[in-house]
Amino acid sequence: MTITAQQLFAALPGRWRFSRVITGQGSAIGEARFEPVSGTELHYREDGTLTLDTGYTGPAYREYRYQLDGEVLRICFPDGRTMHTLRPDAAEATDTHLCGADVYTGHYRLADQDTLHISYQVAGPHKDFTIATVFRRVSG
Repeated sequence: MTITAQQLFAALPGRWRFSRVITGQGSAIGEARFEPVSGTELHYREDGTLTLDTGYTGPAYREYRYQLDGEVLRICFPDGRTMHTLRPDAAEATDTHLCGADVYTGHYRLADQDTLHISYQVAGPHKDFTIATVFRRVSG
């Protein structure tokens, strides 16, 4: 399946359930929403429960801004800094973000209109793990 940045952006709005595995650290489950802010921006908010291998379990949330910019889709932090710039090839795209000495390589794949996979390979002087998330659209 070939997809453009515009088609990926158009496929995201709505409610999604997610399950996440953080290798060697824990997992999370919850619900995410992509809500339109304008014709070229979506507000992403997830709320869920984080369970760490240390025994901790508690609430967690994350927010991003998804901005359509011509042929690219930018995933930005709430303050506007770009985390990843996606140029979809087929139904997937990959980009790298530097965070201090750490590298976050993000891979985004729309399996179908109701299933989205996002994974980050995190590497640095003191980090080496993968964050793998599967999103499934909530009907209705």
